[in-house]
Amino acid sequence: MSNLSRDVRTLIDLAARKPGKVHERQVTLTRRDGYSRTFLVRIAAEHDEDNIIGFVVTFDDISELLSAQRKAAWADVARRIAHEIKNPLTPIQLSAERLKRKYLKQIDEDPETFNACIETIVRQVGDIGHMVDEFSSFARMPTPAMAQHDLRQLINEAVDLYKASGSDIEISANLPDEAADCQVDPAQLRQVLTNLIKNGSESISERQQEEQARGLSDIDPAKSASPWKKRTNTG
Repeated sequence: MSNLSRDVRTLIDLAARKPGKVHERQVTLTRRDGYSRTFLVRIAAEHDEDNIIGFVVTFDDISELLSAQRKAAWADVARRIAHEIKNPLTPIQLSAERLKRKYLKQIDEDPETFNACIETIVRQVGDIGHMVDEFSSFARMPTPAMAQHDLRQLINEAVDLYKASGSDIEISANLPDEAADCQVDPAQLRQVLTNLIKNGSESISERQQEEQARGLSDIDPAKSASPWKKRTNTG
């Protein structure tokens, strides 16, 4: 309340010096538990022909209005960013599909890997495009599109994507032979798996760097890293 008293006193002084105007100021009050509200305080001097006989003070709670204004501003920023992100996605996807059509039959050595890499590019571009569309509509995450999918396939796709990044850390998937069908959103689950693998690999890399900095490891990080395995089952 001390902030409120100080700001109101300042407005009263202004109104006393310039009684012909309405003076206003935004005041934010924060409780000890962190809850805060913002008020628009207006003060006008009431006077007769010669003297000020009092003051009229009003308090308007504008917390929700300010929150709506901030949301609108961030939504506009989100739409602009999403537009800039989405611009290169279409040529990336078309280029990948063209590479597949033109060169797949010409590759004699390991065409499966070439095809898998192209499919990964096309699939990831599609997932990013869908996420950008949803984000630009109001900076929200995409609505889940649930469908029946084999978890083994989604895990292998995430593992293949990580292997294609050229990391020195080894990763393998120990999966059951039988199908592990579930109702999931494949795009969102792929994103979750990709983030889990990425976070795990970054944690291993940071640990190796710390050990090397302390002189605990003097061998090649690529050889010292233990394989990081992703396991799942149908349970």
